Amino acid sequence: LGGLFFKSHHYKKAEDMYLKALEKHKQLSEKTVGTYESDLASTYINLGCLFDTTKHYKASEDMYLKALEINKGMCEKNVDAYEPILASTYNNMGSLFYNAKQYKKAEDMYLKALEIRKRLCEKNTEAFESDLAASYATLGSLYCDTNRDSESEDFFIKALRIYEHLFEKN
Repeated sequence: LGGLFFKSHHYKKAEDMYLKALEKHKQLSEKTVGTYESDLASTYINLGCLFDTTKHYKASEDMYLKALEINKGMCEKNVDAYEPILASTYNNMGSLFYNAKQYKKAEDMYLKALEIRKRLCEKNTEAFESDLAASYATLGSLYCDTNRDSESEDFFIKALRIYEHLFEKN
């Protein structure tokens, strides 16, 4: 329900729903350790995205950091299952810092996501190639916006090559 309210720009209602879900997921995580952590992390991510959209950047960062901590822990238990989620969390944090005009922090987060996505692509190119291209394009945009034109071009070219390859396959 929170997602529906978020999508329809009813941000206060979305926040209320996400906070209710957060409380329930916290309770479930405490009762059955190891079972509901991914749901809890997802709820933190939803709140982080909501707060980023509404320009409450500190609250967004707090939510993403909580999700990041959980996702790192889940990666230690099952890297294959949770590493893609960890990459997405880093990417979300990069977007937050980009929106908050904290470009160095954004770059750091985007590079962490890129590093993971490169590893994932080595294991399963078909499943993760588009994510890798998106990481290159995101960094290309960041570098373009911060007047790092040479780096921007390099990253856009890497993204373009992957997208062309994907287009040829499909």
